[in-house]
Amino acid sequence: MENDASASTMDLSVSWWPEGMGEAFYLSEDSGTAPEIVFDALSLEDGAAAAQGSFSAVVCRRDGMFAEADTSDCRQVEATFDTVLRKAD
Repeated sequence: MENDASASTMDLSVSWWPEGMGEAFYLSEDSGTAPEIVFDALSLEDGAAAAQGSFSAVVCRRDGMFAEADTSDCRQVEATFDTVLRKAD
């Protein structure tokens, strides 16, 4: 592993878009509860990069990207994932 000062990190966030990108959506950022993610397997090998695990979060409704969260409409969500990973260009 190298120490690359140009690498950036992101805060963990979960979003759910039940009606697609043009409608209201749910986001974990303003729920007051930190999302959790568990990696059961993580491979970063070229040509075989993949991640498997699970997550849980509380997500609250937003009517648009710049709308305030409606904390009276929040949902507990949890799921598993098993996905290939791509290197960004």
